[in-house]
Amino acid sequence: MLLERYAGPGALVAAGEAELTRLIATASNRQQGQERAGQWLGAAVAARELYGGHPAVPFDELAAEVARCGC
Repeated sequence: MLLERYAGPGALVAAGEAELTRLIATASNRQQGQERAGQWLGAAVAARELYGGHPAVPFDELAAEVARCGC
């Protein structure tokens, strides 16, 4: 559910912690929430810092592929 809407790290960061917390809490029947959202955001920020705009990791293309296949 999360990756269907926010497959790339830029999209995750843009969504923000409050939106991610809401989505995760809903999908997990309130078993997860703010802590898990923080983990997703941390991973997204780290991915952007590590790979940035490097052509070997085309985040936008990968995100579109994930959204198409529902992976």
